[in-house]
Amino acid sequence: MNLTGGLTSLDPVFADQRTNIWATTQLYNGLFTFGEDLHVHPELAENYKISEDGLTYTFTIKKNVYFHDDQAFKNGRGREVIADDFVYSFKRLMDPRTAAKGSWIFADKVKQSADKKLADDWIEKIDDYSFKITLNRRFPAFLQILSMPFTFVVAKEAVEKYNKDFRKHPVGTGPFMLKTWNEKDRLILVKNTKYWKRDVKDQTLPYLDAIDVSFIEDKNQAFLSFEKGSLHFLTSISETSRNKILNKDGSIKL
Repeated sequence: MNLTGGLTSLDPVFADQRTNIWATTQLYNGLFTFGEDLHVHPELAENYKISEDGLTYTFTIKKNVYFHDDQAFKNGRGREVIADDFVYSFKRLMDPRTAAKGSWIFADKVKQSADKKLADDWIEKIDDYSFKITLNRRFPAFLQILSMPFTFVVAKEAVEKYNKDFRKHPVGTGPFMLKTWNEKDRLILVKNTKYWKRDVKDQTLPYLDAIDVSFIEDKNQAFLSFEKGSLHFLTSISETSRNKILNKDGSIKL
């Protein structure tokens, strides 16, 4: 496939543009995800409770979900995701040293101290598979916020091992893992054979073995590659290519 727009980071806290969002969504998971019906559905969240006053959200996460195999872990094998990972990921998102693009999503919503700074206990682990978040005020769209890529779970070991290079050494729980990223040239993602998710027929996911992504910015050149069969998928076309794709009534040509 071809992506335009320039991929700048594979770190979810910097997923603020279409290309970054697409890439991180293949590599990571969060508590919730948007379905095709545009409603929020649980992903790594097994279940959740909201207090009567709407200020405390308690989450229980799925068991037996593992990070990708990586040298950041003991023996190079990915470990199980636990509540500590979400506490770490969300606090990292809000840490000024991270300079995350997505820190705004929690900034004015979660519990604050008297001096209007983040309270120390705005997020707390309950046990290995549950944690809670306390809000500063009611915010009915909070679950929608938690479906954004900024909140995808990351492993502390990987962030600490790769430091600033974590942007190009992603270690998530998603359906694909990074094989190669030559910036502005090529991105290759390969199937995560240990992916936790299955389809409605209980078949393992993902279906694809790999995704080979190019970054041709010239839309006419990309469309030419598509016509020749070098690409299966495009993210955008130029105005001049529209008539090759659409009939006059707006329907798509065979």
